[in-house]
Amino acid sequence: MKLVKRSNGYYYIYYDRVRKKSLKTKDDIEARKLFNLKKETLLQGKIVELDKVKSIKLSQFKEDYLKTREINVKPETRDNDELSFRKFIDMLGDMPMRQVERQAIDQFKSKCLKMGLSKSYINIMLRSLRAAFNVALDAGYILMNPFLQRRGKPSVLFKIDEEIPRFLNEKEIEALFKAIDDPDFALLVRFLLYTGLRRSELVRLNVKDVDLVNGVIYVRGAKGKRDMPVPIHDDLRVILNEIIGHDVGPLFPRWRNKDSLSRLFKKYARLAGLGDRKLHDLRHTFGSYLAMAGEDIKRIKELMRHRDIKTTEIYAKLTTERLKEAVNKLKFAVNLKSKGI
Repeated sequence: MKLVKRSNGYYYIYYDRVRKKSLKTKDDIEARKLFNLKKETLLQGKIVELDKVKSIKLSQFKEDYLKTREINVKPETRDNDELSFRKFIDMLGDMPMRQVERQAIDQFKSKCLKMGLSKSYINIMLRSLRAAFNVALDAGYILMNPFLQRRGKPSVLFKIDEEIPRFLNEKEIEALFKAIDDPDFALLVRFLLYTGLRRSELVRLNVKDVDLVNGVIYVRGAKGKRDMPVPIHDDLRVILNEIIGHDVGPLFPRWRNKDSLSRLFKKYARLAGLGDRKLHDLRHTFGSYLAMAGEDIKRIKELMRHRDIKTTEIYAKLTTERLKEAVNKLKFAVNLKSKGI
């Protein structure tokens, strides 16, 4: 920014090579006063903006961040982003972004554990917050991302031992259906067992997404985009014929809220004596039975619509466990040992 006297005798402020503004005066003293006043105003504006950046709170950034997530992001991903921020703020308070440090994150993790949240679920929230803070870092709201791993410090994520996914065995499935006294909900549970859909995918399903002629169900992602089609099992065809009684609209018009679905499932799971089972366990049941049937892990990945095969690999352990069970059933090993072989 500089003061320039043009050939016409008038003074101008040049902000850069292109942008300029006339001060509409030829008087040298007046021009300098106006120039200094403009510089001071701009400086004050920058200080105010800098203070705003330094003091922006979690709730303020959350609103701006979530707006950017409305485009090209699946609704369930954005919902998880909103939930992660909300829980973090509820537990630690609406602090300025720059005050979030490792100690605060550790407190958040501790409080989540005391609430009974699983380490896997807490990790999902931590990953969401880490991605959001990366955006804040790029925007200059923070000087460093406290969710990123630093040299000499452990990861903020919990280390989770690979476990066999929680699925329902045949007796538990039978007990569950005996407990369900709502025919519509029973159909919905059967549908999930045969498709492995996520609850958010289920509530978005429309009648037009079901192609009985070609035997596939199209699962919609963000902004109505179609993901990979899910093949329709022969038994599922019978179920779909019972469900589809209209040409347009939601496939399950009674079940539009995914949280109410989860609560209802937990109610029936407790009545069936299954403890703290979750609706998502039906998805695990779908993947688990495919693995135990010897299906290729890559095909399971496609059927479950996982982005990363590492997510699918938890089901591979089931195959290993089944192989161990098969080996342990060999009776001749005992006979050989008794003969000293």
